[in-house]
Amino acid sequence: MRKWLALLFSALIVLSISAGCTRKAYFPGPKETKPTMKVLVYYPGSETILGEEHEIPKSDNVPLAAIEELVNSKPNDERYKSIIPKETKIIDLKIENGMATVNFSREVLNARVDAQREILGIAAIVRTLTEFEEIQQVKILVEGRESGKLGDKLIEDWWGNGGLKNQPFKM
Repeated sequence: MRKWLALLFSALIVLSISAGCTRKAYFPGPKETKPTMKVLVYYPGSETILGEEHEIPKSDNVPLAAIEELVNSKPNDERYKSIIPKETKIIDLKIENGMATVNFSREVLNARVDAQREILGIAAIVRTLTEFEEIQQVKILVEGRESGKLGDKLIEDWWGNGGLKNQPFKM
């Protein structure tokens, strides 16, 4: 009788193994990494601009990704900072005949800085874009326009100091 019980018990074990009732150990595979690229982004300080290398998600439009990084990121050096308001959107960026035309949403006009910081802020935008071989000059638009009024603000006054009157910009 004991032999029959042992045989029956062994048969049940074999059947449960073959039916997939065993527990399998879980070993996660390698963590999936998304491709990245490095871009140079410039930030204004009190007297100059600083270029920093940032690693960002890979993009088909690298100049657009770089200018978005300028708007949405912070520099590593605390003496520098982006003065473009965080709520600003980049509507589009077109490159034609060596000129990049970057079109910002109206929120970009909300920054309030002195004339020196305005010059450095524009220089940061221009320098970030002219780092790319295909871009030699930059034109800045706000909601598709380079002049006129948006609400109570003149586009060409940019951040209150007339910064967009001499476009396009070159570095």
